[in-house]
Amino acid sequence: MKKIKLLVCYHKPDTLIKNEVFTPIHLGRAIAKKEMKPDDPKLKWLLDNMIGDDTGDNISEFNRTYNELTALYWAWKNYDKLDDPDYIGLMHYRRHFVFNEGEIKVYEIPEMESEHYPEMLNFDPERLSKELESCDFACHLGKVDGIYKHYLANHRIEDMELALKLLKEMYPQYSKAADEYMMQDIGNFCNMFIFPKKLFFKYCEFIFGILEEFRRRTDISEKRFFISERLTGIFIYKMMQEGKKYKVYPINFVLENINIPIAYPINKDNLFATEVSIISALEKANKGTSFTFYLIHGKDITEQDKKKFEKLTELYDICKIEFISSELEQKYYPLEISERLPKVKKLIYFNEKTIAMHDLSEFYRTCNVDDYYISGLPEDVVTNVSADRKLSNDIFVINADRFRKHDIYNKAKPFIGNKSPENILNLLCEDQIGFFAEWFITQAGTVKEYDLPVFSKQKNRGQYQLEATWHPVLYFGKNEPWVNVQGVYSNFWWNCAADSPMWFRFPTVKTVTAVKQLNDQQKELNHLGEITRRMCGDDLALTLSLPKINALEVRVDSREEKTAVQQIAVRDKAVEDVAKQNQNVLPSEQQPLVVIGSAEYGKLSLFGKAKVYLKTYGLKMTIRKIFQKLFGK
Repeated sequence: MKKIKLLVCYHKPDTLIKNEVFTPIHLGRAIAKKEMKPDDPKLKWLLDNMIGDDTGDNISEFNRTYNELTALYWAWKNYDKLDDPDYIGLMHYRRHFVFNEGEIKVYEIPEMESEHYPEMLNFDPERLSKELESCDFACHLGKVDGIYKHYLANHRIEDMELALKLLKEMYPQYSKAADEYMMQDIGNFCNMFIFPKKLFFKYCEFIFGILEEFRRRTDISEKRFFISERLTGIFIYKMMQEGKKYKVYPINFVLENINIPIAYPINKDNLFATEVSIISALEKANKGTSFTFYLIHGKDITEQDKKKFEKLTELYDICKIEFISSELEQKYYPLEISERLPKVKKLIYFNEKTIAMHDLSEFYRTCNVDDYYISGLPEDVVTNVSADRKLSNDIFVINADRFRKHDIYNKAKPFIGNKSPENILNLLCEDQIGFFAEWFITQAGTVKEYDLPVFSKQKNRGQYQLEATWHPVLYFGKNEPWVNVQGVYSNFWWNCAADSPMWFRFPTVKTVTAVKQLNDQQKELNHLGEITRRMCGDDLALTLSLPKINALEVRVDSREEKTAVQQIAVRDKAVEDVAKQNQNVLPSEQQPLVVIGSAEYGKLSLFGKAKVYLKTYGLKMTIRKIFQKLFGK
């Protein structure tokens, strides 16, 4: 049987994966020894249970730049310390090969604590040895929407361009392979592979030669080498092109417990909506996800308000609530939040117009600010490729460490009150701005909601709603769902609102006004739900289209209670009447109403409304509607 060593990379204590093949290695041990106390139990655990990357010829002190490659460099330069294996490979402390040959897949096997975990990975050293002997190498392959596109959505274009330039200068024979690989969807990620010794040494000369030249040509003091994954992928692709025999193994990604810090600005007018936003994150959380919510506020927030929010910790044991008092105007809170939270390295800054569509841990973990000071929504259509990158709106992921290191808040003070917070951030962060990848967020208001073709089998309301469920975050911006009640995505907010404890007043000046809005539109929503169900071609469409709006019933002030209850009764009667009508009407004969996206649609002229109606329902129904409007019939 061939001798195989698979390095398992650790940077902190976790479940120990260790046997005759799996070889744990502590990354950045040189840094840890300098920054951690000798009696720190975390450091002691790492020292007692595994080898380090800091002996012999090593680059351990550059781990924050090189990441897992410090393990590979150490293995390259100290190969005999591993007992000179025939094959060597790399895994991560929570990313492991699953030895099912030929699968392009990512598993989620959570039971790392089990002694049978290697068996769950289908690990058999003898079988693995035979499989490796029958090929030239093994690797993991994953799928993304364009390798180059995927990189640009998360990282700096100039780093990738320089890396490719160096590759072509130093290894011109790889040029064609590099160009082809970067345009593909299938590639190697996480630097996970198993190479025989000779190929491993060839790979190390290739990648460390390029990275060393990269270090000479640019400042790497605040960089992490995300380029390494693409360089590894190019190397592997070139081996495939040359006809090397290879095997593909899927990987298992074990989700770790993660606490997500999220800051919210609160004031008297947004308490209920903030509660809804927080509830959405808590309700969508996976096992192992917890939150610390930092609520930053001015003098208008009372102790009673705080106690209501603190009650969330009684309902959900996965959250903590902390309050931060500020003297600034609310819009400037993002500028100072990093200074107010000195122990937080990275945080999400949301507002009440944001809800979670599913667990936020992936968004928090993979929304990259390692390359930037801050990431957010772009102004206009600029992307990470654009030279002049500017932020818009007010939701961000902030690299709090870098904000403090570069003294952003103190530099911002002279501009506070004279410039908008977005302008200040754009000025002070300059080329340190990144943007949310398109798969992270759905923005309401980016389409003319009143102009969506309800009958279309392409992009109708149901399809827009379904696509929103694929993204972890839904942001309403200026298209607040409590104003545009029938907006394409508003039902998601209303469903969250219905599930909230409702400790705060509904976010309108007059609750009765909001109830009336719902009454006026309920009949239309029922029609629209039936249309969407019939025309969308997806059973999910009906559920997506109809919000649980009866939640408003318990938010009414005592002064308005009588009127509001009457309004609700009117609404319920209208719903009942529509249901009775629909019982004896075939779907093709039902006459849908047209107010689609009422807040916007209501501002159109009669001619504009006729155009929308014509596009949505056709000529016959448009003529009928115009006659009804003109002659009241």
